[in-house]
Amino acid sequence: MKQFVICAMALFMTLPACAEMTTEDRVVTVSGRGEVTVPPDEAEITLTVVARDETQKAAQTEVDRSVVAVMRLLDDLDIPKKEINTTRINISPEYRWDKQHNENRIHGYMVQRSIVVRLTALEKLGELMQRATASGVNQVSPPILGAADEDEHRREALALAAEDARNNATVLARTLDAKVGPVRRITSSDVAHQPPPRPMANRAMMAESSAAAAESYTPGEIRFSASVTVEFDLDVR
Repeated sequence: MKQFVICAMALFMTLPACAEMTTEDRVVTVSGRGEVTVPPDEAEITLTVVARDETQKAAQTEVDRSVVAVMRLLDDLDIPKKEINTTRINISPEYRWDKQHNENRIHGYMVQRSIVVRLTALEKLGELMQRATASGVNQVSPPILGAADEDEHRREALALAAEDARNNATVLARTLDAKVGPVRRITSSDVAHQPPPRPMANRAMMAESSAAAAESYTPGEIRFSASVTVEFDLDVR
């Protein structure tokens, strides 16, 4: 008798568990995308001055003279000093193989210095790139374009992606005679895309540019995109 009672109790305890296991969660998992395109409102550009000479002093003097000219240019363009960062001078000896003594010997020096400019008046970007080489700049980096409110634009793209995911879930549910329930799980990823960088400009290239070409410089647009994956509960009618 005891054995029968124990078996009956064991069977009674397992029935709810079996019922729970046979009940499947009704969910729908969808993805969504969002994109926001905005014009850039700031740019970072690096102007580099390089000089070579037999003596370090002569090369450094030439670099200093060019840096002063560039600073005057930036002042002429009304670029605030807080948006200008001048790097330290980099001095590198240059060697040449001496066959007579069978060793490398210093035959000159290369001196280099860069000026990093953050520009918020993008209408001056073309003029700055053109006039910089006339002031002694050897290399002009491709401008790094950005937006002051990047976080806001990313959130806008993320909100659009979430809305797109809900719309996709609603379409699926309606088509299959169901209704979208509460959100169960969300995963997201976002990335900002910038237009392709302009090629590195050297003094010879920039010297060929006309004033009209400088004024017609167009920075393009920045695209903020986001994607989400959302799992909704599904209420079957």
